[in-house]
Amino acid sequence: MSSIVRNLLAGLSAREKKMVAAMSVTAVLMICFLTAFFVGGAISDLERDTAEWTELIGFVKVMESHFKEKKLSDQRMEKLGKPKPLRTLVDNVIKKTQVTEADTKELNDKTYPGGWLERSAEVTFREIDLQGIVKFMKEVEQNKRTFPIAISKLNIRKQRREEGMFRVSLTISTYEKVEELATKTKGKGEVKK
Repeated sequence: MSSIVRNLLAGLSAREKKMVAAMSVTAVLMICFLTAFFVGGAISDLERDTAEWTELIGFVKVMESHFKEKKLSDQRMEKLGKPKPLRTLVDNVIKKTQVTEADTKELNDKTYPGGWLERSAEVTFREIDLQGIVKFMKEVEQNKRTFPIAISKLNIRKQRREEGMFRVSLTISTYEKVEELATKTKGKGEVKK
């Protein structure tokens, strides 16, 4: 192989030898440049990917506590007991907060897909101050630890007779997972009332 190259170079003039040398140097430089270009591009891609993964890992670390809290909440939801009857719950909360008596009216139960049963009651205070209603709502909220409960409607009207007194109407709803409903409503996307 080397003898073939020597024979070719021996047959070239001085000017042609310079041109072959320049082309060889250009080819070597081009190979070095392309290698550096592609390797540099690959390195910058790896750096960008590393930065994205580092950001993602940071996000996961931040969200880890939220995830664990949600997981514990879901586990607690599975272990939740059956809600108390709403009249009993309202009476207990009224006694505990020492607010004025309220009128309680049970509403129709509603079922939702997935086996959830919603029981609701409308509670009306004819005259109550804001501190009393806040105490009442906070006490109702404390029951979330034992079963799902929510204040789904709230209506506050100012009383004309007395300053600082209000007529308050609110709807309290409790939710219960009922296995029989879960099997009946599986696959149905509508709410039964």
